[in-house]
Amino acid sequence: MSMRPAFTVLAILGLLTGLATAAPGVHAQAPAKPAKPKVTFCTGQKDGKYEELGKTMRTYVRSAELEIVNTEGTLDNLERLAAGTCQVAVVQPDGLTVFKRQSGKSLDAEFISKAHPEYVHLYCNKESGVDRITDLRGKKDALVILGAQGSGPWIFWNNLVAEDKTYEPVPTVVADTMKRAAATVESDPKACMVVISGLKSKSTLFVNDNYGDTLTLAKADDRDLKNVKNWAGKPLFTFAPIPEGTYPNIKPNGRRDIATVSMEAVVIADKTLSAEIKDELTGATKNALKVMFRP
Repeated sequence: MSMRPAFTVLAILGLLTGLATAAPGVHAQAPAKPAKPKVTFCTGQKDGKYEELGKTMRTYVRSAELEIVNTEGTLDNLERLAAGTCQVAVVQPDGLTVFKRQSGKSLDAEFISKAHPEYVHLYCNKESGVDRITDLRGKKDALVILGAQGSGPWIFWNNLVAEDKTYEPVPTVVADTMKRAAATVESDPKACMVVISGLKSKSTLFVNDNYGDTLTLAKADDRDLKNVKNWAGKPLFTFAPIPEGTYPNIKPNGRRDIATVSMEAVVIADKTLSAEIKDELTGATKNALKVMFRP
């Protein structure tokens, strides 16, 4: 019996096997997925609410890689947005007013979504005699401690002085940490400090837990604040109390509401971002807030 047919079949199979091994490129390959565009999100200081918002939003954005950047806060974010080194930012809305007034720069950005409400907390030494923010008017011997230049408290105070010049003589200093600011107020019977944050934030709970014996929470509801406008020309602040018992160790909040003002932080973005990314950022903000502030 002839062996030629079997040999021929084996030879062909060997040849095909050799071609497959030697030339893997002949196999069809799945096309590589296009890289996601990188979007820089300027938030705030490390471990703060703005950073938490950015990191939580990142899990809901699918069409871009959201890079979280820590900053000094609102004005720093706006400067970076104007310079193009930042494409998305979370800011206090009063920062837009101060940014425009001080820099004269235009900002090619658009509103994405409201974020969480932030309240003005005015902490004072119990010996200061300050029950309401208006008690500070014209007091050259008082001391008001703010955050770093461009921070929320710094912006708030500048807007207040712009509306009511009687606050201008009040000496102010900046403190780079909550611990230093609170320690200064505790040691100076004429001192107060401004904190802008959501209720029961890391900062305000730190004060509640450590300074209940020496600090008090004063009212911050100066009616001149109703004249401060946001970027759209509408009232910036809402008059809203810090509810009774929010800070049980800080008198008098342990037994009554504290009149103050609040505003909602906002997420804004460079107009050049795609509509898809901006839509995702809007949804991501809403989803992140549900996670951050779930009951």
